[in-house]
Amino acid sequence: MIRFLKWAGLVLCIVIFVVWVASIWAGIGYTCSYGGQPRTISVVRGGVYWFRSTQQKDTGVVHFHAASFPHGWLPDYHGGLGPGATIWYMPLWCPLILVALPTAYLYNRDRRPPPGHCLKCSYDLTGNVSGVCPECGTKLL
Repeated sequence: MIRFLKWAGLVLCIVIFVVWVASIWAGIGYTCSYGGQPRTISVVRGGVYWFRSTQQKDTGVVHFHAASFPHGWLPDYHGGLGPGATIWYMPLWCPLILVALPTAYLYNRDRRPPPGHCLKCSYDLTGNVSGVCPECGTKLL
């Protein structure tokens, strides 16, 4: 299970990083109507934007030019931008860090000791002929 999680974390980190870099130049979003109010989620300028506005009419996939969006390094919220309009912003480095830290921990935890070392405690067994690790007592194969 640890191996699956560490590889899944690595793939997810790569996907988030590629989306982050690609979104600097171009963006994409999707607009749908929920409860009678249009909502849009977009990936633009290195972040994820969530819009809610009573003035939006179109639904479906929309493409954005990245230069028209403000951006920052910290999550942000803008309310009161008009009748029922709000914007939430989450930079993509936040989910990247949230996935990368546990993935790095799993990679570190799943390291295998070099040949000639105990599989349990990584003690150097050079010259050991007893068949037992003197550090932890594990029987050697």
